[in-house]
Amino acid sequence: MGRRPMIVIAEPDAIKQVLQKDFVNFTNRM
Repeated sequence: MGRRPMIVIAEPDAIKQVLQKDFVNFTNRM
């Protein structure tokens, strides 16, 4: 996170998808 803060504001839906994917990957590592 924090790579492109402007995109977070410009595309909240895209950010939600990225967060969901990252969350799934994180839970798989646990």
